[in-house]
Amino acid sequence: MEQKTSTTDRLFDAILARISDGTWPVGSAIPGERKLIEEFGVSRIALRETLAALRALGVIETAHGKRSRICPVDANVLAKLFPLMVHLDGEHTYKQVFDTRLAIEPESAALAAQHRSDEDVALLNKLCQCYEQHIDDGNQEAAVDVDLAFHEQVAKASSNPLLALLFKTLGSFTRFVARKSCEGSLPKHGGAAKTHRAICEAIAAGESAEARKLMRDHLLESA
Repeated sequence: MEQKTSTTDRLFDAILARISDGTWPVGSAIPGERKLIEEFGVSRIALRETLAALRALGVIETAHGKRSRICPVDANVLAKLFPLMVHLDGEHTYKQVFDTRLAIEPESAALAAQHRSDEDVALLNKLCQCYEQHIDDGNQEAAVDVDLAFHEQVAKASSNPLLALLFKTLGSFTRFVARKSCEGSLPKHGGAAKTHRAICEAIAAGESAEARKLMRDHLLESA
């Protein structure tokens, strides 16, 4: 059993290396099963298990009757790993994710105040309204989803795609934690709704320092 695990781990790393160094470019078909077995010196079982793991993560896709192709590894792929990390590392992982959010989101808000478009402001206002409506309706699950959508839109309004990508990558884990932390506590959402509105107004007014401070205070209060 140990040998089997070692083989699949080695093969997993080797395939990822081929993708990252450009040997197997995004969109290209990987070699057939027989060639891969010969090239890597592994069993058919080990190969199929490794490919299944890569397929589950969205690294490769396989259409019926066709060879597997390399997919773009984006935030959606990375986000699939976070629910697993919750169970593996618990509170330690939560602190790491919170520290990351605290590092990027206040600056995202400040940049959004500098670069926001009219469309960005309209979307933020709409999300504020939706959030308030879900709170009034007592729909906590929907409120969590809109809460995170608001934060993601702030990152998008920063005009820095890397900030938006980072937030989206943390999305699945952040949603899990948000739902657990606010279970049965709509008043928490009520306070957050007021802060969302204030952040939106600061961004719309181009007040970078105020937007940064409000977002930082909001995250610390939520934590």
